[in-house]
Amino acid sequence: MSFYLVFVENACIFDAEVNKNSFTETRELVEWQILHFDINVCCGAVLCEKDRIVYFCVYESWQEALMAVIRDKQFGDIAVKQHWRAVRVTVKVRDGRVEAVVPLGVPLDAVVRLVDANRDKLARMLERSPRASLTDGVVVESCWMSVEVRTADVRRVVVARTGCSYVVTRPAGIDDAVTGGAVTVCLKHRAHDVLPGMVDSLAQRWGFTYASLRITTSKGRWGSCSNRKSINLSASLMLLPRHLVEFVILHELCHTVHLDHGGAFKRLLDHCCGGRMAECEAELRRHSASVWG
Repeated sequence: MSFYLVFVENACIFDAEVNKNSFTETRELVEWQILHFDINVCCGAVLCEKDRIVYFCVYESWQEALMAVIRDKQFGDIAVKQHWRAVRVTVKVRDGRVEAVVPLGVPLDAVVRLVDANRDKLARMLERSPRASLTDGVVVESCWMSVEVRTADVRRVVVARTGCSYVVTRPAGIDDAVTGGAVTVCLKHRAHDVLPGMVDSLAQRWGFTYASLRITTSKGRWGSCSNRKSINLSASLMLLPRHLVEFVILHELCHTVHLDHGGAFKRLLDHCCGGRMAECEAELRRHSASVWG
């Protein structure tokens, strides 16, 4: 299995592919030496020839890997995502955070300039979109699962499962991002139990065929389908009621026949969901794919 790494160096985004025992450059980079690589926690550190340590994150797809983070004194971490459809740099506020989307290959300093030019506006938007935090208690409660967060005298984050109930135990003072990562692991674990069977069942019921299914941790979209009929579904679907999960799956299965969102696609989807396409779309827009801010 291959994983993808992202390095942020000199305001440019680099990527490289790595497997369990080797490190292969995909662009012209300096020589990197792996100091630590733990696939279980998906993090590590590498050392370049100038003896400077650079930390990286590991992703299971190149789409997820096209991400970077800008450290901003006023707004904190700004997530930056490269997207092949983007034609310009855009900055927005979502769930109490500043996020940016850039075309492929655009340097990070373009985001910095846009943020600097709109600091007052972004600050006002943040005031209207307060950032949530993961406090102790049940943070996920759906028809599929529950996740409870507890703080205890432990050295590291521990996840325990009983049936469809998960408990995330964390040490005091740990960053919410770490806890949120553990909750995401719970969602993905449960999604692997639920979604493959649902996709197979709906595909057989309506006569669709698909090439493969992958469960992602995407918070930007519920699902996607490639021109090769490969379907991606977000683990965050475990936050939705059953009829909306079925609607998202049917949406992607319809893309195995019609890749666009034209009239033929809409008629097919509306037929598959019993004439409730517009109703389901409106209801889906009221849900968030994020557990915490």
